[in-house]
Amino acid sequence: MKAKDLKSFFEALAQCFEDEKERLGDLDAVLGDGDHGSSMAKGFAKAYEAIKDKDDEDFGNLFHHAGKALLTGIGGASGPLFAMVLLELGKASLGQTELSSAALKAGLAGAAAAVQRLGKAQAGDKTMLDVLLPVSEAISPNMTINEALELTAKVAHDSAIQTSAMTAKKGRAQYVQGAGLGHPDPGATSLALFFQVFNQSCKR
Repeated sequence: MKAKDLKSFFEALAQCFEDEKERLGDLDAVLGDGDHGSSMAKGFAKAYEAIKDKDDEDFGNLFHHAGKALLTGIGGASGPLFAMVLLELGKASLGQTELSSAALKAGLAGAAAAVQRLGKAQAGDKTMLDVLLPVSEAISPNMTINEALELTAKVAHDSAIQTSAMTAKKGRAQYVQGAGLGHPDPGATSLALFFQVFNQSCKR
C-alpha cells in the first residue's frame, strides 16, 4: 500500500460517510443528539481535501495532515477521538512510503490508549473503544498489510455489532432509557466503516 492508495482511501471514506450519514444520524438520534452522521461526513470530506493534492509519499505526514483537518471538521466529542486515530497512525508510520502491519498495529494501539485517556472510557462502556481495542489486539506485526486490514475489517464489524448488547456508561447514551441497550454505538459503527473502507481500498 502506497501513498496514492492512502489518498484513494480517504476519497472513498469521504464518499462512504456521505452515503451513510443519514443512517448514522438515525443511530445517534436514539442515543444522542443525532448529528453524528453529518459530523463524520463533514470531517472526512475535510480530511480528504487536506491531503488529495499533497506531493508527499510519507504515510506519517499524510495521516497527520488528515487528522488535523478532521479535528477541525468534526465538532463535539467525536472530533478529537477520531482525529486521534489518524494522528497516532501518523506517528507510527512516519518515514514509511509503504504501510506496514507493524506500523498499523502500533498506531492503533497508540490510538486506543489515547482514546481511553481522552474519553475516560474502558472496554465495555459502549464506545468506539469497543472496536478500537479488539482491532489493535488482533493484528500481528508478521502479517502482510493486506492480511492485517482484512482481519481488522472483520473484527471491527463484529465488535461494532456486539455493542448492541452493551449499556452505555459514557456520553448522552447513558441517560436514555435502557442506556442504549439493543442499539449499536454510532462511534463504534463509524469506526467499523473506517476499517471496511480501509480494507477495500487496499485491495484495489
